[in-house]
This record gives sequence, C-alpha cells and structure tokens, in this order.
Amino acid sequence: MSLRACLLLASVFLAAPGTADAQYLPECTVTMGDINFSVVNNVGQGDVQVSGPMHVDCRRGFPYARALVCIGLENPGDVGWDPRTLSGPAGRRLDYNIYADPTHRQVWGSARSPGATQVGVTVQLSLYGTATANVLYYAKLRGAQNNARAGDYSRQFSDRDVSVSAVTYYGGGEYVCTPDMQVISRFSFTVRARVVPDCAIEATNLDFGIADASLAAVPRDAISTITATCTQGSSYSIALDRGRGTGATVAQRRLSRIDSGIDTLIYQLYSDPLRRRLWGDGSFGTSDVSGTGNGVQDAIVHTVYGRLNAQEPGRSGTYSDSITATITY
Repeated sequence: MSLRACLLLASVFLAAPGTADAQYLPECTVTMGDINFSVVNNVGQGDVQVSGPMHVDCRRGFPYARALVCIGLENPGDVGWDPRTLSGPAGRRLDYNIYADPTHRQVWGSARSPGATQVGVTVQLSLYGTATANVLYYAKLRGAQNNARAGDYSRQFSDRDVSVSAVTYYGGGEYVCTPDMQVISRFSFTVRARVVPDCAIEATNLDFGIADASLAAVPRDAISTITATCTQGSSYSIALDRGRGTGATVAQRRLSRIDSGIDTLIYQLYSDPLRRRLWGDGSFGTSDVSGTGNGVQDAIVHTVYGRLNAQEPGRSGTYSDSITATITY
C-alpha cells in the first residue's frame, strides 16, 4: 500500500495600512447645480459671494475601504486661473473665481493648474461598497468692475473641464490628490451672473456768497456739481425739482429767508455755462440733463450753473433752498 500526499497551499493578500489599490476603483460620480451670482448692480456694491454643495456618490467599491475622491476644475475660456472670467454682452467680461475655502484664498483648480489645486474628499465605504458626501465650493465675483455692461454673463464648465478621479485604500493615514490618479467620471455646470443698470449721484452745495445793495443791478453767479456714477453704457437723465421756496417753479426758483420763510430771492439753475438752458424736470420750458455711464470707477461730473437774479436784496439774513436731484436710468 502506498500513500500519496499533497500540500494544499492557502494564501491571502493583506493590504498594508495605507496601501492604495488603483485597480479596483469605486464608481464615483459628482453632481451639482449651476453657480449663480444672481443680480449684480455693480455700483457701490462689494464682492458677491455664493457657496453650494457638490454631491459625491460612490458605488461598487471595496467593502469597508476608504476612497479618496478628487474633483478638478479647469479654466475654460481663460488664459490664467486667477481670475476666471464670465463672458457677457459686446465681449465684456466679469472677473470671478471658485475657491476651496470660505476665506477665498485657495483657488480650486485641476491637477495641472499652477497656484491652484484640485479638491479631494475621503469617504468611508460601507459593507456594500457605497458612500456619499458633500463638498462645498465657495465662489466670489469681484465688485465694482469698471468695464461691466448690463446684461447676462456666463461660463460653462463642460465635461471636458471637470474631472473626478479616485483611489481606494485600507488602514489609517490620508492620501492626497495627485496628477497620476485615474479619471473615473466627469460632470458639467454653468456659472452665471446678471448685471443690471445702476446709478448713484451726489451733489455739492451752490453758494452765491454775500449779496449787498449791488444785487439790485448786477446778478450773482455760482456753480456746483452733480456727479453720476453709472454702469458702463447705461443711459441716464438727471432732473431737478423746483425746491422748497414759496411760489417757486422749476423755471424760477426762490431762496427763502431762514428766519422768516416769507422773504425770498429769485434764482435759476442752468445746465450750460452761458446760462441759457434751464435745468429742471421738463416742465415750464426746462430740460433735464442726460448722459451715458462710464463705469463704476469713472464717474461723470455735471456742472450746475446758478444765477441769483438782479433784484432788490430785501431784508438782511441768510437765504437758502433745498433742491432734489433725481436720476433715472
């Protein structure tokens, strides 16, 4: 009788702590809504900031493994990474960027972007190899951009511009996103903003100085300014009301004596240095003043030409009036 024996070799591969396996990647996808800065008035407004989630959904990974999911953003349509730009009417652009942190210091880029980085999130896969997570983006559109015209601005990130890569591993430690990680999926989104026409005005006081008995024969002239700051290319008009003087109209305004309010002095406001075009609201032979905005960093100064008519000076005292300037755009 003979005996034969065979040796059954049993083997198992134990992954060392922190060992990554790139052959069995989880199926991870990322979805998000569009980044919308909404309405930007661009005059006197600061930076516009928005944030939102990117939703990570992993399937079919190693049970109980950890997965590092990296999201890379390119710079579609731009030369550099900071700033990125939105395209708008007449070839105009708005500067903005997408960041990985709420302080807007780390530009969100891709594996190939200098000075920017792709963003990774580590998820713990379940018994079924699944996991979900949210990654926040932080976007900022710079305020007071001088070349902004009213209209819609946008930039599309197509699936060529957005990549999702991943690696799985067991044990402790943390992996970081690297350029050689395998791209496993892509997605797309659009960045949007709408610039609306906007204007702001400010005015300086008009002071006729001290009038004496000579006012009976010689009028006194003075000037002041109204400064209009408007969105570039936006049309506007500035009207002046009749003031607060008793019996005043836009064609014949009146300064009132502060102490009594009954004594008045007649004066007019003009839009031209020859003092021929009465500046008012379009009534009583007057007209308003119109213009086109130069942008939020290039205000337009309009001169108000005042004339205190030749007339009997009346009782001594301080005379004043308050005019409301209204800008329509």
